[in-house]
Amino acid sequence: MIPVKPLCRVASLLMASLFLAACTTALKRAQTLMDNGLYSEAATQYESILKRNPRDEAALIGLRSARTGIIDRKLIDVRLSRLAGGRAQALDLLLEVVGLERKWELPPAGKIAFTQEEETGLAFVTLRETIDQALSDGKPLRSEFLLTRYQPIFQGDHQPKLQALETAIRKKGNAVCGELRKEKSQGKPHFARLVSAFCTHWGVETAELAPPTTDGDVPYFSGLVPTGEVAGLSTERRSAVIEAMQKGFTRTAWYQASSTTPLPVSLSGRYSESRNREKLSLTHTYQVEVPHTEYVEVKKERQVPFTQVQHITDTQAPGGIRIVHSNEMKTEHYTTMEPRTTLRKEDRFYPYSGWLHRQELTLEVGSRFSVANRPVEVSLSDSSKSEGIEHHEHQPKIGLSPRKPALQEPAAWLQTQSAKLTQALETRAAQAWKELYCTPMNGGSTPVIGNHIERCLRQPMAEPPAFAENWYQATFGLGVKDASKLLGR
Repeated sequence: MIPVKPLCRVASLLMASLFLAACTTALKRAQTLMDNGLYSEAATQYESILKRNPRDEAALIGLRSARTGIIDRKLIDVRLSRLAGGRAQALDLLLEVVGLERKWELPPAGKIAFTQEEETGLAFVTLRETIDQALSDGKPLRSEFLLTRYQPIFQGDHQPKLQALETAIRKKGNAVCGELRKEKSQGKPHFARLVSAFCTHWGVETAELAPPTTDGDVPYFSGLVPTGEVAGLSTERRSAVIEAMQKGFTRTAWYQASSTTPLPVSLSGRYSESRNREKLSLTHTYQVEVPHTEYVEVKKERQVPFTQVQHITDTQAPGGIRIVHSNEMKTEHYTTMEPRTTLRKEDRFYPYSGWLHRQELTLEVGSRFSVANRPVEVSLSDSSKSEGIEHHEHQPKIGLSPRKPALQEPAAWLQTQSAKLTQALETRAAQAWKELYCTPMNGGSTPVIGNHIERCLRQPMAEPPAFAENWYQATFGLGVKDASKLLGR
């Protein structure tokens, strides 16, 4: 028998050899990709090697070379885009290059540094001209957006130039603020709020532009005042449903904390909770190991004596042949039947009593309210059926433990239903707002259109309507999301 420790050492050496062979093969594949200029694929190969062995020196060196190749190739794309007239695309590609250099901690060196420095200088000219054009168009927010986006490209000697651009942008922002403040925003609280945010962004005090608490004939509400009952729902659970609806309402455009007008909401419906149990005769199946003897055929061998007869030539013996007898042993193979005892598993059955519990929860609820003379209805109908077994048998030796029925918890189920009802309320309230206040306008002054759009945008939505997006682009040079982000709204 081979000793255990030497065997383990042999196995370890074998595994190490296989690992080394695999790494060598992977390195060769990566180098082949490098030789063919497939730097991204080579980098992926090197990264795979380093996941298995983070200290593989050849892979570390190879990865750095592959990433350098990627950056070099992207810088070529920057130049080609610029020469083809795609100066904006070249700017984006250069920003990507700088991002990769920082991510990989790979500062430019050699010919890459020379190319990047040259392209950076030309990119700054593009950025400055683009910003100047935006300022000329009266869109300082777009200028700031562009400067913030591409600022990471420019370091060192470009800092004074960037500061000069910042100064010019802020100056233009103040000027446009003054122009917007001249617009008549009386009775247009949403436009006034937008102007206030715009001017505050440029450091201009705009206390006089604080939005009023009224908005023409648009109603706002401080919250919900539920009336009516849901039959079968306890006071505590009704309060939980109403609380969820209140929170949902505050996320709609109809809610305004400063309002003193509550919104009456009628509730109706029913809630039922039924539960019964039925006695059962149950059987627990378990297994035990029992000895089992069977006779099996066994092949054996034994030594048996036999007489060896030899005929030896002997001239003195009668007939010239002498017969010699000798007793010897030989191996004899034979088959016999022997008993063999093993343990085998057999099923056993343990009868016991328990109960089958059945539960059904049902909720039908309707809610109705009216906003701006527009009725809004929300309804929900759902049920839950669950069942489970209960017993109190405790027989650990056979794997039988007491069990409780895994039934749906009514409070948790009602909480889920409340969330569904609240979501439906938010959706219907948002739909009513959009139908009333999110339709395109056919002309109008900047304050009128701006107020209409800002009123519409009070309602949170995944994507702003196209007419709002177009107005923001025309007014600020940015979409709604980008402009709102800059203004901190």
